[in-house]
Amino acid sequence: MSDIETAESILKGSQLCLSCGLCCQGVMEKAAVLEPNEIELAKELKLEYFMTCDGIHKFRLPCPLVNENVCTVYNNRHPRVCSEFQCLLLDQILNDEISLEASLIIVHKIKKYINLIKGKISFIDKSKSKSFMDNVQDCWDSQQDLNEELFFDIGACRYLIFRHIMSPSKPYSIDRLFFHQYSFEKIDR
Repeated sequence: MSDIETAESILKGSQLCLSCGLCCQGVMEKAAVLEPNEIELAKELKLEYFMTCDGIHKFRLPCPLVNENVCTVYNNRHPRVCSEFQCLLLDQILNDEISLEASLIIVHKIKKYINLIKGKISFIDKSKSKSFMDNVQDCWDSQQDLNEELFFDIGACRYLIFRHIMSPSKPYSIDRLFFHQYSFEKIDR
């Protein structure tokens, strides 16, 4: 790949990220990893962070520093995970395996399901302090608002995320969410 093609792929990747933002919204993960030397940065940025039982520091998602899919501190100081995370769609754009237009259609479909699901869960946390995953898990656990139509929407959203967003080499929190009593095989890509 030439330098020009690489620069074009990076530009397309940036356009995808600015149009998507699912990783920052807590759709695949409830929290993002902080490096040990980033605790002070998390405090400065007023990120809600915690330590897991295995000693890993994380900050809660959705990220409060994101406004309309744009990180308000990205050009300054931000946790390393924010610039290093790459979803499957971004990997495919950077490798010229998918067009920007096709990837944006996929993102639009996922967001459509997320909005449908949010609209059907009556007790959803509107303050944005809970991740999408937490809200859906609360619905699932309580069985409140859960009906055949919502079950289908959650399944379709989960499928699209697994098929198009999640890198097959990385375990995600969403793996343990939704239908944990059923076995879903990841599709070879």
